[in-house]
Amino acid sequence: PFSHYAIMSVGCSLANDLVSFAQRFNPSAGYNVKTWTEALTAVNNGPPSQACGVRSPIPSWFEQPPAASAVPIRTVCVEAMPTNSRLINETLARFPLLAKSFDLVPVPFSSNSNVGTTVEFPNCEGIPGREKCGIDNEECLQEQRRLISARARDCPRVQLPVNSVDSYMQAHEMTRLDALFIRTVGHDPAVLEGAAAKLAAQTIRYLEFEVDTDLQGTVWSETRLTDVVGTLDGSGYSCYWMGDEQLVQITGCEFGDLHNHAKSSNVACVLRGDPWHSILESYNRGGLCEAFTAAEARNQAKNAAAAEETEEQPTAENASAADLKEEKRSEERRVGKECRSRW
Repeated sequence: PFSHYAIMSVGCSLANDLVSFAQRFNPSAGYNVKTWTEALTAVNNGPPSQACGVRSPIPSWFEQPPAASAVPIRTVCVEAMPTNSRLINETLARFPLLAKSFDLVPVPFSSNSNVGTTVEFPNCEGIPGREKCGIDNEECLQEQRRLISARARDCPRVQLPVNSVDSYMQAHEMTRLDALFIRTVGHDPAVLEGAAAKLAAQTIRYLEFEVDTDLQGTVWSETRLTDVVGTLDGSGYSCYWMGDEQLVQITGCEFGDLHNHAKSSNVACVLRGDPWHSILESYNRGGLCEAFTAAEARNQAKNAAAAEETEEQPTAENASAADLKEEKRSEERRVGKECRSRW
């Protein structure tokens, strides 16, 4: 039993997922993803551009009918892309009831050490930004600018101040988050660092983030998932790979380096001892931890064999060189002996 629910989405794009999740807790507060999506389309004069990338899985517990609830709810949508935040703001004007509990924060979130700095974003009029264009994804931002240019539109840049989860929650006297969603396309580890104090204090019950280790030049390309999960484990959270109908445990499994090569995947973490922990555990697919541990053992054995073979190769080459040298000396002795016999 809680006096209210609080949900934050960092990189919430057009807020569809945030509205959908909030609808589960208190639909009477105006949260209805169907009407929200229809309003977005109307305000945009057509469907907004679809996200490019791997589809986020929708677990079955998201699709269950929401329970009737009168518990107040508060949602925070952190969306730095100016075109997206403008579209959200204009759509929000059509939902006065929802707007009472919906906070739009049009700035990027990062690590606590980056708070107070600024980040440059494309301020493109009329075209909602793509989800794949994150803070570090310059290639995607350039592609978006080329698209704008092709449509003969001006696409200036705007400097936005950086904030963090810890800083925002403290400034707005938020004592708890029931759910924190992070989808910043390669920048998620930095956002997690910016939530370190609240996570360590266990004031965040549930957490989701994206793993994009294949996006070169981003924070994820320089971060090991095992380190991220290890830090969360130390703060009391259990993490899982997300699937459509099941979860695969990460925390406590000796997967070795296999985790660190995951590309475009989603991870869910929950505070151990929280009522939601037992619910997520019921979706945890048993046996995969052991299977991946065995696979990692085979992987390590294969790497060890390859390394041993590499080490042995120069030895064989040296042996061949020594044989050739000995053959040369033998030939020289034979020729020298033959020459002496002729003398």
